[in-house]
Amino acid sequence: MKKLDELLKEVEMYIPCIYNLNTKVSQANIGWHILHICLVIDQIAEAVLRSDPFYFKPKFNIKRIFAFSGKRLLRGRAEAPSQTQPNGDMISSMLFDAIQKSFQSIQILDENAQKKQFFLHPVFGQLHKANTIKFLRIHTMHHLIIINEILAR
Repeated sequence: MKKLDELLKEVEMYIPCIYNLNTKVSQANIGWHILHICLVIDQIAEAVLRSDPFYFKPKFNIKRIFAFSGKRLLRGRAEAPSQTQPNGDMISSMLFDAIQKSFQSIQILDENAQKKQFFLHPVFGQLHKANTIKFLRIHTMHHLIIINEILAR
């Protein structure tokens, strides 16, 4: 599986297609998916860095095991939290800025988060640093698949 920053570089290549839409695949255009990826990366990285590793308590989670071993998320199973749902008009420069911010978030997360700092996912439970990065990779790949399907004619 590609590294998260490599996946984000791939996402960046789709900025010229931000207005493309295929409602048979998604109700959102490519720009929405790009910005959603960035918002998720930034907000989760921030949550991990704010967490207290003392409170990390690993628990068995079968849904996490299936998603992480299959390296994919099922479609239509969850709705993005409102703070990660882009709204309003988008322009290319805004998305370039969002991607640059996400590159910084990835670097800060990688360099500064402790192993047991975590993010609390509503389905997968507490994800320590390594599992958080794995989740972000799977989530980004999930949206790249959708973007590619939107572009398939």
